[in-house]
Amino acid sequence: MIIRPGLIVGENDPTNRFTYWITRTAKGGDAIAPPAEQPIQFVDARDLADFTLNRIEAGSTEIYNVTGPDKRLTFGEWLSVAKDALNSNVNYHHVTDEFLTSHEIGEFMELPLWLKLPDAEQFMTFDVNKAINDGLVFRPLADTIDHTYQWAKDLPDDTPKPANLPVEKEDLLLKSLDT
Repeated sequence: MIIRPGLIVGENDPTNRFTYWITRTAKGGDAIAPPAEQPIQFVDARDLADFTLNRIEAGSTEIYNVTGPDKRLTFGEWLSVAKDALNSNVNYHHVTDEFLTSHEIGEFMELPLWLKLPDAEQFMTFDVNKAINDGLVFRPLADTIDHTYQWAKDLPDDTPKPANLPVEKEDLLLKSLDT
């Protein structure tokens, strides 16, 4: 069997790609975000583990793309769920690819999970129907968000954050929106 997971998210993720957005949402206030229509995919580590164990126990020899959710999800939709799940007052300013590029913002790691189109369409829209048909189940997105936040909120301040838009850089981007 071959499992091809997408971005694995949740507790103990050392990349900070998903976690950045959860902690940024919880912080509240004005924030920069990629284009609202950018597609995004990821899989909760717990859902990936459940599916993988299920397929091993079933003796599967198939190849699976394992990411989620079970329908197209955009950055705007995802951040809206995060805002509600965390009861946050964050005000996301969804900017264009051109805005981010003109300000020399790095894709995927500096502004976590942002990819310019058409790269985002190619990387964040994998068909997972085969896995779903064979038992892949996704917990509610709000559960993944809350679970990740409960873990992340207690991390020491000096925890490495490979994916991260520094506060100073975000402030400059927000100020440039006014001009």
